[in-house]
Amino acid sequence: MSRFYAFDGISSATELSEVMRCYDDPAEFEYPLKSECSFSRFFFPQAYSQGWRLASSAQDLWECFREEARTRLSTSSQVQKLSVGMEWVAGALQYVLTTYVDFDRVHFVFSREHWRDAVRSCGFADSLGLTYEPQ
Repeated sequence: MSRFYAFDGISSATELSEVMRCYDDPAEFEYPLKSECSFSRFFFPQAYSQGWRLASSAQDLWECFREEARTRLSTSSQVQKLSVGMEWVAGALQYVLTTYVDFDRVHFVFSREHWRDAVRSCGFADSLGLTYEPQ
């Protein structure tokens, strides 16, 4: 307890994709417990059965986090150093999985607007400057 260790959040679309891949993989995150079903498959079974994966939207979600950061951070270098905590990532993912569950179909794809709604709903922008200020 005598040393401080930085606990960084997600800092790129690549890292975000790795996290989102866990939602796609029942070996990582299984829902419901002991079902051998991933979160993605549980909420979007038709799309999942045809190859859709949540991780395919990582770049769009990352860009939406960056857009929201631009509304609160004072310099572009702060946006470049953006680090998004799992609280906000999990909140955005929970939002899209539960809000758009009725949209499931074979060729379903989340739109950029779906991701904007998700990022806004999780309160990420409100936390900037209060709980997080990139150096």
